[in-house]
Amino acid sequence: MERYFLDLIDDNYFGDLALVCFVVGLLGLFPKFRNNRIHQVLNFLCVMAIPLMFAIGVYYMMSSGV
Repeated sequence: MERYFLDLIDDNYFGDLALVCFVVGLLGLFPKFRNNRIHQVLNFLCVMAIPLMFAIGVYYMMSSGV
């Protein structure tokens, strides 16, 4: 599991997530996109990604004794 998290940190997943969330946020400025169901789902996923990564990190720290 430790190797998985090291690979995850080395990849650019966090930058990709930030870019996707930035685009979703910009599209939310326009009512045409903001009222779309797909935009609402993507917005929810962007908002929940940070607490999910935090929970995984806490679980990893508690289970590995770091």
